[in-house]
Amino acid sequence: MEQKRTIAPFIGGMYGSLVALALAFGFRFLIIPDPDPTSQTTIILSGLAFSICFSLTFLREHRRQIAAARKFLSRPRSYQD
Repeated sequence: MEQKRTIAPFIGGMYGSLVALALAFGFRFLIIPDPDPTSQTTIILSGLAFSICFSLTFLREHRRQIAAARKFLSRPRSYQD
């Protein structure tokens, strides 16, 4: 029986990237006693964390779909006349 494909890993990875974004903001404000909300460092770190997590999630899902397509295309075909 073939495994049912879902988008759950993709959605989970998106939520993970949002958590990384929140952690980047949180650590910035926990480490520095008097945080500056307009700090460019905060924006850069959180954007970097978000883009890395989201890109890895997208790449994993893309590779899974390519593997499924290759498996489908490598199956023997039965042509009917």
